[in-house]
Amino acid sequence: MTHRAVTETANVPLATVSYFFDSINDLTIEAIRAFTARRVDELQKLVEQAADTSVAGANVNKAVADNRVSDRAQLLAMVEAYLYAAREPTMRDLVGEMLAAFEALAASTLRIAGAPAPDPIARSFVALVDGYSLHSMSSDRQQVPTDNLNDALGALFLGYLLQQGHVDQAVQLAANRPQ
Repeated sequence: MTHRAVTETANVPLATVSYFFDSINDLTIEAIRAFTARRVDELQKLVEQAADTSVAGANVNKAVADNRVSDRAQLLAMVEAYLYAAREPTMRDLVGEMLAAFEALAASTLRIAGAPAPDPIARSFVALVDGYSLHSMSSDRQQVPTDNLNDALGALFLGYLLQQGHVDQAVQLAANRPQ
């Protein structure tokens, strides 16, 4: 990323970015923070809408699957943030904050879906959604079917319930899944 590329994309004079940000690194940090806050807010609204229905667990699952990052530019920005943190140790705390926000959202979503103590497994759900999003970005079709992700999220959730000893809840959830 360069100042010139940013100003051209934003259609503002070249000096504008330098006026507000001392460096490209400062601009990148603010862009990651803004992206994370906006994305978490979007997903939280979807989760709350899905939770207002009578079959919250299935609808929350589907809301997340249907609305993972499908905008190629947004997904690329997220992947770039991960890669940037891998190459630049000073960015790891910021990307860690981004992941923590997504994990908190996942834990909230899992709680709505009926998960007891979801915090330890939330990271796995975030990683699963990230993986499917990355596959979508790198496939010719540009989109791995959301039904595949929804099934994977459901399977991970059922496995989590069984592992935690909530067999009755897992059986009930599995019995109510659409075929």
